[in-house]
Amino acid sequence: MHTSEDLVLLTGATGFIGYVVLVKLLEAGYPVRCAVRSPSKIEQILSAPSIRALGPIRERISWVVVPDMTAQHAYNDGAKGAKYIIHVAFPIPSLGKQGPLVQDLERIFIEPAKRGTIDLLETAKRAGSVKRVVFTSSIVAIIPDNYFLAKGDDKVFDAESRIPSPSGPYRDDSDAYRASKAIALNQAEAYIQSERPDFDIISIVPGWVLGKNELLEHPDQMALGGSNSMLLSPLLGHKNQFHLNTNYVHVDDVAKLHVLALDVKVEGNQAFVASSDGLTCPDWEDAFPIVEQEFPEAVRDGRLKTTGKQPSHSIRIDGTKTKDVLAIDLVPFKVQVKDVAGQYLELFGKA
Repeated sequence: MHTSEDLVLLTGATGFIGYVVLVKLLEAGYPVRCAVRSPSKIEQILSAPSIRALGPIRERISWVVVPDMTAQHAYNDGAKGAKYIIHVAFPIPSLGKQGPLVQDLERIFIEPAKRGTIDLLETAKRAGSVKRVVFTSSIVAIIPDNYFLAKGDDKVFDAESRIPSPSGPYRDDSDAYRASKAIALNQAEAYIQSERPDFDIISIVPGWVLGKNELLEHPDQMALGGSNSMLLSPLLGHKNQFHLNTNYVHVDDVAKLHVLALDVKVEGNQAFVASSDGLTCPDWEDAFPIVEQEFPEAVRDGRLKTTGKQPSHSIRIDGTKTKDVLAIDLVPFKVQVKDVAGQYLELFGKA
């Protein structure tokens, strides 16, 4: 059991990954201070199934309201007395169907990523109590852009891979998002090198994060947004033309990695990649035989389909270090498909 001195400030707890990180932290015995944008978000978390199931353990959650995570010193109050910070939140705007104008991409994506990363690290420094900051990064931060456009080779990437911080102009919002993640990772590591603070950092670097999202209430929320929608799209019969890389990881495993990274036996100032099937990932359409086996009735009645299309390409990622250092075996693609499709059908039945 951890004591009050092991307090974790968690950002992004109302998001897909952050919520599961909260559950895993509580299960591991940590007291957690959640930063939320409004008091209404508190009830959303407390009423979610896995939190309710924890019973009295929920009393280890405290709250701080941060209306604007991009504001200067946004997390000052939240960091007071915290030993750890897990920073899952990332300033991704709601863009609408049209998306932003190209000339606005720097302002919308890049500038908040730059400001937010440094401000959080400065906040940790001012707090004086923080020993480790764990960041949620992404493989887009360590792999050149052309690999995600199916124009790469068979190079193997790992936790030590890095790319220069991309500069504009950016082609579209996806391009700017990928750039912002690389910039945030590089800035955080440069800060540690130059400032030599009394805390260290660890970055968790996942691919596509798939799995059940307890905070959703309608199947359309799964099908129309987020990483789960990429898996569901061909399972709902959509015939996509664009290529997607095949590097997946279960949200439960991503959350566990954040918690394992707090262990004092894990050396700081390093990163861990998370891609469950390593160098030989299944294609997206390999989900078809899985749902045929796991949900045959849903395939027969058309709720799930095996007629969709999703062109796939592989990016080779070596996650050996993650398995060896953090002693975790990541669950395979089959489990991820089963959980995502299963939740979709569950919500479909309630709609």
